[in-house]
Amino acid sequence: MALNQDLIRVATEQIKQGLDGKMKRMESLREHYDLYNNKVVEVDSDVFNIPFPFLANHIDQYLSNIDDPPTLTFKIPNKPSLSDKVQAAWQQEMSSSRSGWKRKDRAEKKMALLCGRGISKIYADSVDNKYQSHYDLVDPYSFIADPTRGRLEDGNYNGETNIFKTTASLKRGAADGFYDKEAVGQLLNRKDTMLDGDHEVVQKKFDRIKALGVDVERASFAGQTGVNMTEWIMRFEGVWHYLFFDPSSGIAVRTKPLKEVFKSGKTPFTSWATHYDEYAFWTKATADDVFPLAEGMRFLLNNALENEKRRTRPMRLVDSGSLVDINELQEYIPDNVVLRNPGKDPNIVTLETPDARLTIDVVKYMDSLTQTKTGLRDKSIEEKDAKVGVYFGTLQEEADRIGIINKEYSESYADKGYNFFWGLRQHLTKDKQVEMLGKRGMKLQMLSRFDLADVDDVDDVIVSGGSRDKELDAIQSERQLNVIKELTAAYPDKMNPHWVIKSSLRKADYDEDDVQEALDSEMTLNRELMEEADQAIQDILLGKQPDLNHGADQNFLQRIFDFVRDEVNYIKLDKQGNQIGIDQKQKDLSDRLMAYFTAHESIVLQNVQRKARRLVNQQLEVQLLQPPQGAQQPVGIQPPGKQELRQGVTQPFESPAGTPAGTASASQIISQRLA
Repeated sequence: MALNQDLIRVATEQIKQGLDGKMKRMESLREHYDLYNNKVVEVDSDVFNIPFPFLANHIDQYLSNIDDPPTLTFKIPNKPSLSDKVQAAWQQEMSSSRSGWKRKDRAEKKMALLCGRGISKIYADSVDNKYQSHYDLVDPYSFIADPTRGRLEDGNYNGETNIFKTTASLKRGAADGFYDKEAVGQLLNRKDTMLDGDHEVVQKKFDRIKALGVDVERASFAGQTGVNMTEWIMRFEGVWHYLFFDPSSGIAVRTKPLKEVFKSGKTPFTSWATHYDEYAFWTKATADDVFPLAEGMRFLLNNALENEKRRTRPMRLVDSGSLVDINELQEYIPDNVVLRNPGKDPNIVTLETPDARLTIDVVKYMDSLTQTKTGLRDKSIEEKDAKVGVYFGTLQEEADRIGIINKEYSESYADKGYNFFWGLRQHLTKDKQVEMLGKRGMKLQMLSRFDLADVDDVDDVIVSGGSRDKELDAIQSERQLNVIKELTAAYPDKMNPHWVIKSSLRKADYDEDDVQEALDSEMTLNRELMEEADQAIQDILLGKQPDLNHGADQNFLQRIFDFVRDEVNYIKLDKQGNQIGIDQKQKDLSDRLMAYFTAHESIVLQNVQRKARRLVNQQLEVQLLQPPQGAQQPVGIQPPGKQELRQGVTQPFESPAGTPAGTASASQIISQRLA
């Protein structure tokens, strides 16, 4: 209890210092959001005041260049199959429209471009024994971290404030043993809890929404009672702790060592900076570079419009005694007649307003300067072909500049992946079905908590991909295709045609099945039959027993055999690569697949024999209709036996088959035992 009180006391002081340290920065962020959301600055009503979207355009253009989430590869020692399953589970979460991870990823990047920091929380839970992963964005106004360190792990504290918990949810958590029941009772009975949250933080959030013209005070009614809590991660006397508490009352409903809440022992929060500083958390944003120029251009353009208005409607000096009613000049009325006193000359003098054309030139220069210095140019300019020539060098230059941000962003994704892995390991209670891309297409696999039980940790999480990398890869692929075309044209006899076809199709993003079908010039590969083999494999993976396929051929068996060889590894190895046992679950899967394989041997044998006889008959018909000079009698072809069929399946299926000559050649090789 004494330790808990010490933790609460220190955490409360840390929150106070963290809030004080970032408030000035939060004021700058408010200005960024106001300008991005085109909030109109208050000026005299008759003066031009258009919120030109220079900042918004720049931020959106930057976002469009880094808006693709990267790909993660998980490295687990001596468990390549498990690594692939975890990667498939991650990809499944990222692709799910219901979980909205891609949408949150884009929102986090926009937050970072405007604020300098992208902040999120990656974790999992198993409520009602059901695994659920979470990707929650964290508002920078609500987040507090040690301001003297750039990485969360290097600082002494980090956490999120203003987490609204209803009275009902607090009571339910206490009843389930998740929260301390006594502490919840004390919290709900007090009057000094943070019911409305920290005023300064909440006001900054409201100001950001108000910039869009939303009356947030009237629209934010929750309709239920509750408390704004704080989730706090802190290092105290060398040990990381977790607190969920109300700072104003000093009551914590949950206080535990961090490793008891998150088994990884690491904070669930991840954060990255667009301009990283090892010794500062709140650093500048991309918006900080553009904001002064955008404000300047906004001012100059409004000034130019005001100048043009004054040129078309200039002020004039007039002798007041020359007019019957001088006030008639105050307002413009079309076709109006102003009466003049007889014999009085009005002596009208026009006050000229200087030409502001130079202002427009200055704005154009500032806009060009912004694009040049940030590495983002209008791609509609100067490029006739966006895939060749100088554009590649320009794109590479832009990628290098944006790469500074992308590298920080990518490293944060490694942290996201690490938290995701530990969420799986801690909360996966039931088998999870994942879709994996193997050498023979997509396959369904089951990820079990037993698969993760003996894994101490993930060795590494490798990040790759992203929109800029894809764009550069596309250009690189086109260059390689052009080289292949040039070499094939110059040296047709020296190029391997199979390699040329495979490489060209793969560079064009055709999958392996498409490549193999394209190389099957004899049309022996039945794509529909391959899909049926894939479905049978998936059924077996899910514990079902598929029916026999009476149309099966050698390629059908080859498909199953290749999957067992490439995807089902039941040999257990230690960290040194030595065999230490058998994975019985994988061994059973291999046995069931091979049993299904064996059950089709007689069917395939009959189908091959039937096909061989049909081809021989076709050859005889051709010879009878058009017998060539000196033609020999057709050779009797013995159909293959089961042993030869097994041997044939283990060979690549690109071998010639499907023609009389091809079938005869294959049959002569495999028919010796039946002769």
